[in-house]
This record gives sequence, C-alpha cells and structure tokens, in this order.
Amino acid sequence: MTNNLYHPVEHAILAQFFKTKSLHPVEVDDLEKDVGKERDYIGLERDLWGDLDTDFNALDNAVARLVLEGIQDRLPQWGIVDKDFNALLARKISGKKKRKLSMAPQRLLSVNWATSGPGYSWPEDYYLAYVPLYDRYVVTASLDCPDAYGYSDLAIEHFPGGFKNPNSAAGKVIQNWWSEHQNPWGYFDNSLKGTVDRDTAMDWGWKVWGNNEYVEYPTQWLELLNERHNSESENQRLNS
Repeated sequence: MTNNLYHPVEHAILAQFFKTKSLHPVEVDDLEKDVGKERDYIGLERDLWGDLDTDFNALDNAVARLVLEGIQDRLPQWGIVDKDFNALLARKISGKKKRKLSMAPQRLLSVNWATSGPGYSWPEDYYLAYVPLYDRYVVTASLDCPDAYGYSDLAIEHFPGGFKNPNSAAGKVIQNWWSEHQNPWGYFDNSLKGTVDRDTAMDWGWKVWGNNEYVEYPTQWLELLNERHNSESENQRLNS
C-alpha cells in the first residue's frame, strides 16, 4: 500500500504539519512515545533546552529531519577539536531508515548571517523537498547548531505540489522567514551550489530589507548594489 511509505507516527506528524487528515491515524500520545530512544522511524525529539513543544518547533523539526534524512552529511555542521584531538560535533548524524522512496531534497541556496570570529560563522542552508503521497512541497532551513531555535533543522513552511515553479513559491516562504531578522544575511555562499543564484537571492532579500534607513547592509550587498547602479547608468548612457 502507498501509505506504507511512512511509519504511522510519521504519518501523524506530517498530517499535523500539513493540517490535514492522517492517512494512517495514531493516538496523539503516541507522538511523544519513546522520545530520546532509538526508533525505526523519525519522531519528535526534545530541543536543546530539554523542551518538547509541538506548538513551537518540535513538529517543524521532526518534519525537517524526515525530509532531510538522506542528506544529513551535507547539512551545516559546527565542530571543534578538544585538547585530546577528539572532534566534537553539534549535529548528530542518525542512521537512515529503510524506505521505499527517497524525497531527494534539493538545495535552494546557502547564506551566512555573520562571521563573529575566526572560524565562527552562522551558515543557513535552505532545501526544497517534495513529500510523496501528501503532494506537498516543504521548505527547510538548516543551521550548523541548535543554539538559535533549539534545533538545527526546521521545516519553515509548505505549499501544494501542483506549482509549476516551486522555486518561486519557495522564495516567498524564505522571504517571510527572513523578515524575522532586522538586518540582512552577511553573504551568499557561492561554494555550495543550489538552484537559486546570488542575484535571485539578493532580489528576494531586497524585497525584505530594501530602501530601509535602519538596515545595516553588509559589504557583499553594497558591492552588488553598486554594480547594478553602474550597469543601469551605463545602459542609460548607451540609450541616450
């Protein structure tokens, strides 16, 4: 049966996130069953501070881990090496569950919010994944550690699977996510190729932070704005 693509608890999590009827109903209490233990499915987990709040980020994190399961090793990772030369990593890589079908998430873009010191940055990767059976797209945001939101990965929004240009719809989701920040991200990471290029990302960002006297624009933004201004001036000269 097609609904065997997911464990019953995963069905319940997806249905609650999409605000639809579960295709394989389970009791609500089962969503919190075996939290913190090894399971053969992806369920809820406690956040960095030990909380388990489905009205906050616990549900969003479970959905993100489900759709990003196959690419965990590609997501941002913070780490240090201790005095005994042991690597300490913020992101725990869990074993992949046996599934009949992979969701094959695609990287949209990667940005860095700031560089607070040598070797310390705040990267955030955005992915788009199609969820079979539920016919929905999910947009995720992934950080290199859980310090900001209690989890490293969050599903930030979803939209129907019938969109002819899902990148455009994902762009509106990401713009809404960015609007929670007072200032723009620091720079666009060209080293991590995604389906969204730098100019498009800057256009999205300009819709959020453009022409605002209270915004501090990072160097990369000022450089691109200057490039565009010079290009427009040259076009006007050639057309005059």
